[in-house]
Amino acid sequence: MSNEKDQDLEVEKLLQLMHSLTDDLSRGAEHQLLCQIETMLRGCEEMSAGAAEAQREAEARLSQQLAEEQSLLGRAEASHTQSQAVADEAEGILQSEKTEITKREEQTQDLRLLIGAKEAELLAAVTKETETVREYEALEYVCAHTCSL
Repeated sequence: MSNEKDQDLEVEKLLQLMHSLTDDLSRGAEHQLLCQIETMLRGCEEMSAGAAEAQREAEARLSQQLAEEQSLLGRAEASHTQSQAVADEAEGILQSEKTEITKREEQTQDLRLLIGAKEAELLAAVTKETETVREYEALEYVCAHTCSL
């Protein structure tokens, strides 16, 4: 019996030792799990900080790109305004030239009419002079024949 009691005591000690070890293991596993969770959280924080930095860099690049595009747009608008001013000026010059051409065509037509009228006057004067010369020639002829008679 004493052997049984010794065995029972031995079993009891082993059970207590096992419970103690189980508690120690459980505490160790919890600690290890907490360490792993803490490591994972630090990794997440680092990734979050990296993502935030990447986002700030992307925002800075986008801001710079937007500023460059706005600058290009401003220059394009200024160029368009300048081109429009040049086109308007060219249109004004073209209209002025068209007006001048029309005026000169009218003057040319007036000159043609005037030249035509002067030609008609000259032709009438030449015709009249020719008739006068013929009349004088006829008179000379008559006088020459009359005087010789």
